[in-house]
Amino acid sequence: MNPGDIVENFTLQNQDGKDVSLSDFKDSPVVLFFYPRADTPGCTIADPDMVLINRYDLIKPKNMYGKLVKGVKRTTYLIGPDTGKGQRLIHTFEEVKPEGHAEEVLALLKANQKA
Repeated sequence: MNPGDIVENFTLQNQDGKDVSLSDFKDSPVVLFFYPRADTPGCTIADPDMVLINRYDLIKPKNMYGKLVKGVKRTTYLIGPDTGKGQRLIHTFEEVKPEGHAEEVLALLKANQKA
């Protein structure tokens, strides 16, 4: 996906087991963060069938303790509010490092609101 592309609606369960759809947030920006928790299957709890993980092609080879394994690539997508033609991708953050990332996303959100 590239900035400006329409993001297809999806539905997943939140931390409370309630279904939540992208379209539920059509009036505000959405931060979609794929974060594989270290050494756990936690990255797939909200996407157990890996529908979005596969849609976004995020299963990549990774080096874990010197061994090549496949895992979810840490990636964040910033999705804009619906402008009448769908919710569009604003920005993709790839190879995300947790330190300082929230501040980086927030800064882009603030800059985008001013534009």
